[in-house]
Amino acid sequence: MTSEFEDLEHALVMANKVNLAGAPGATKAEAMRDVGRMRNMFDALEAHTTTAFETTKEHRAEGHTSVVNYQKHHNRVKGPDASRRLTLAHRLRHLPLADAAMTDGKLTPEHIEVLAQAQHDLGEDIFALLEEGLVDAAVTERFVEFVRVVDYWVMRARPADAEDRLQRQVRDRGASSSSTLGGAGRV
Repeated sequence: MTSEFEDLEHALVMANKVNLAGAPGATKAEAMRDVGRMRNMFDALEAHTTTAFETTKEHRAEGHTSVVNYQKHHNRVKGPDASRRLTLAHRLRHLPLADAAMTDGKLTPEHIEVLAQAQHDLGEDIFALLEEGLVDAAVTERFVEFVRVVDYWVMRARPADAEDRLQRQVRDRGASSSSTLGGAGRV
């Protein structure tokens, strides 16, 4: 374990010893905000660690087929939870400004999910022009308002021609089929 992770672990042990039961309301409210911000920072740290681990295929050294299987085995998490964490790591790779904001504790995984969907809907080039403003909205607005801002800009920035969108959706569709042991087809 690196010394930075040892320091973080020690700080978490110490923080878990704090008893806020008799603390004033303002102290509890401040602690809630701080813990939420630190959770976001920790989620970003986990995503960066996962990216580094996955990039070099470290999970294969023990015979695991994926980072998800590695996490299920070593961290004893459910598959959907490990998959959600891996998805966050993948999304942050393509959202540099959002990644920086999450690393600072200002965004949640849910913000990243909304921004990643907007990037998917708009394409990387158009989204790159809007990312700074959308991240600013994520940092300053309540979550519901942030989603409205993103929806507004996605609708404004999308190509106006619905036919082009439809053709793109048709082109991006995919399907496959295979035969079962009984010889029947399966789609």
